[in-house]
Amino acid sequence: MNDIKPSLTNFLDGWHLYDTSQCKEMSRAGYKVVVPNQSADFWCIHCPKEKPLDPKYRRYQKIFLREYGDELNPEV
Repeated sequence: MNDIKPSLTNFLDGWHLYDTSQCKEMSRAGYKVVVPNQSADFWCIHCPKEKPLDPKYRRYQKIFLREYGDELNPEV
C-alpha cells in the first residue's frame, strides 16, 4: 500500500475503515477494486463476532468521509 499513498496511515491509523480506505486509494490510482463472490461456505470474514460498535468508529468514520465522501455513490 505504501506505493499507492504513503500518508494513508497518517489519518486512518487504527482498525476501523482501513480496508475501505485502501480500496478507495487503489481506485484513485486506477486499479479496479472487486469483491469476490463467496458461497455459503465463505472463506473470508472481516470480524468474526457480533459486538457493540467501538466508540472510536465514529471518529474514523468522520475522517473517512472527509477524505472520500465526495467520491461515494450514492451520496452519504
